[in-house]
Amino acid sequence: MNNHKFIQNLLVILVFSLNAYCIYEGIKYHSFLGIVLAIGSIGALMYCLRLLKKLRESEEE
Repeated sequence: MNNHKFIQNLLVILVFSLNAYCIYEGIKYHSFLGIVLAIGSIGALMYCLRLLKKLRESEEE
């Protein structure tokens, strides 16, 4: 179970890192659409993590 949590956290860190890189590249090349899509992806990831947390809480009950 602990190994599963570690892998999940590693994937979240990896996705955030890739999004930060995309935002960096968008700023570097002055790409408004690239920045907006990267920020939208971060928002979608946060929403997904919130839904997963609720799902776990409902499974424990």
